[in-house]
Amino acid sequence: MLAQLADSELQAVVSKCVVCRLSKGKQILSAKDDTKDLFFILEGRAQVKNYSRYGRELIYSEIGSGGLFGEFAAIDGMPRAADVWALEDTIVARLGSADLLSLMREHFVLALELLKLLTAKSRALSDGLMQRIVLSAHNRMHIELARLAVDGQHDGPSAIIRPAPTHYEIAARVGSHREAVTKELNRLEAQGYVQLGRGQIVIVDEQRFRNDLVDAVLV
Repeated sequence: MLAQLADSELQAVVSKCVVCRLSKGKQILSAKDDTKDLFFILEGRAQVKNYSRYGRELIYSEIGSGGLFGEFAAIDGMPRAADVWALEDTIVARLGSADLLSLMREHFVLALELLKLLTAKSRALSDGLMQRIVLSAHNRMHIELARLAVDGQHDGPSAIIRPAPTHYEIAARVGSHREAVTKELNRLEAQGYVQLGRGQIVIVDEQRFRNDLVDAVLV
């Protein structure tokens, strides 16, 4: 969001921010909170999630250094839509809603970059909704593994996801259950698609994995 700003525009943003340090496991925001600040992650990682009325957890996303969250409430003034937790020791810069709106009025490039970011999030949410409607839980899990592989370590044709999310976390991301994820990972290992280790998942041949299990269902 800030990458295209001139130095003077960036300084205008910085001058309005308050920097906070948060320890691992700290809850940063709660769903239905009335706070309106926008948060920039300077260091660390945060997880955005919510719960059904029956307590089932759904993980929306993980945001790393350079990312931001809280822009919906900062713009429309409505309560927060999700919980946000620090996955590790994290440093954030908080920008108040009134300051954000003022800066957007003064700096068109800032407003344009925020619109691009919101559009990208909207597209991602639409894609996720479509996948939940038309794809099986197994298909959604394969897509999630392929997504994680993009940011993983690469060794020839293999992709190493390390640290790998727990089976529970994968289930919460794709709308499934831990037992189903464990069963499917074991099946993929038996078929030679993945190798499971302590704290890691190795996709043996990333291109084969995509060709056989991912690309076909996305056509």
